[in-house]
Amino acid sequence: MDIYRSNVKNDSIGSIIVEISSKLQKDNFIRSVKNFNKGQSERLNTSHIKINGPIKQIFVSECLTKKGKRLFYMAREFAKENQYKFCWTLNGRVMLRKNEGAPMIRVDDEKDLTKLSQSKNN
Repeated sequence: MDIYRSNVKNDSIGSIIVEISSKLQKDNFIRSVKNFNKGQSERLNTSHIKINGPIKQIFVSECLTKKGKRLFYMAREFAKENQYKFCWTLNGRVMLRKNEGAPMIRVDDEKDLTKLSQSKNN
């Protein structure tokens, strides 16, 4: 496992990057954080891991390629505009779900978002 801080921009504190060598450990860690956040009135933050100072939320996410980051951004915007309740990444892939119990929709590229938009309008 490697842990390091990312490049710092504008004198702010950079993100902490944790490279986990096992995919199973990574999946378990991300799942554990999601489950913790669901069961708490307060999301994971610095007070939970005993860091002194102002309380700041801790965000845990997968590291995506530039293409993946752009696609995830576009999917989140699409979800907001089209009342999709869920948008997330899973193993580097972007996923959407309209609401609880609806099927998951895998978004591989911008064309998938265009198709979803067109099917909504028909």
